[in-house]
Formats: sequence, C-alpha cells, structure tokens
Amino acid sequence: MFTPLGEPINDSHEKQLIREVYPDTTKVQLSPEILRDSAIFTTLNADVDKLNHLATAMLPGEPPTLFRNQDTIVDSDSTAAVHFAMGHLNALNASGMPPHLLELKVGQPIILLRNINPRKGLCNGTKLIVKRLGRKYIQASILSGKWMGQRVAIPRIPLLSSDDSQTPVKFERRQFPIKPSFAMTINKSEGQTLQSVGVCA
Repeated sequence: MFTPLGEPINDSHEKQLIREVYPDTTKVQLSPEILRDSAIFTTLNADVDKLNHLATAMLPGEPPTLFRNQDTIVDSDSTAAVHFAMGHLNALNASGMPPHLLELKVGQPIILLRNINPRKGLCNGTKLIVKRLGRKYIQASILSGKWMGQRVAIPRIPLLSSDDSQTPVKFERRQFPIKPSFAMTINKSEGQTLQSVGVCA
C-alpha cells in the first residue's frame, strides 16, 4: 500500500496517514508483523519526530513514559561552551543522536541508532518492539532478521556528537540509543522490504 500525502503537514492529515499505514492504531496493540512491515517516510527529521510523537500518543494504554537525557559539554573550558546554555544543548537534535526527551510506550516500534552488539543482531538501524520500560534498561524484541523475536535489554549509554555535526560545541549525551520508528527519513529505508508504506512530502 502506498499512501502519498502531498498537502501541507497538519495534525489531521498526519493522523489519517498514521491510521492508513498502521490500521487500528487507537484500538489495539499492533502486531509485530505490522510494525515490521510498515513505515512512514519523510525527508525532514523534524517531520519524523512530529509523526512519531503523534503515533505514540495514538497508541492505546497509559500515557507515554518520558526519558530525559544527560548532556555534557566535552570541552567545558572552551569559549563556545562558556556562552552556551544547557537548555540550548538539550534542544540540539544532532544527526545519529537520540532526542533529549524520549516518549515511549510498550508495544511501539523503535530503531537503534548505534551498534551495541552486532553479533546478537543489535546494529545501527535494527528495528525492535518495546516490551518493558525500566529506568535503566528498555526490554525489547528484535523485529526481523536472524535474531527475530529475541528479547534484549537496551541500556542508557554515553553518545558523543560527531565531528562533522552542525552543532556549535562537541557534547556527550547519555540516553537510550534509540528513536521511535513509526516514521523515519527516506534514506533510512535502504535495504528494507515493506508491505505498507506512507510518504509524507
């Protein structure tokens, strides 16, 4: 199924797209098969974050659990660091980094942003489904590949911003190395075989 959405983005169109790609989102926990074989693609990270926020909120059950990160400037004595407020650092959305605030529900899809244990299938780009949310670990089940169905524990880890990022200072973010994956950027679609695809242009 191909669901193009060429009109300007707004909540009503976005929710309609989410319901088309993920049927019965608001009524039942989605099956691993639907989460594995479905995705919404868009070009901008800001749109990805908005779609994921909406889809997470639409899932049945309790409100999302919020996980805030810990940000630290690597060279705190630098001129840039002295004039850089921590609130601005939290707001940075550097490429390959999890957001400052993760909103998660049990039963939703997530994607790994780093290689944790490639031999066990935990590589950058691996899709999983959340099974349990803990303060120090997130328990999840791998959605595809050799290790499909395997339950794993994902810890918070320190992540360094890359040298080629557009951020004004180099910083370390301690957070779970994941993002929700109802929606993702188009370049993340490489190598994936999907049955239900929505495109938000």
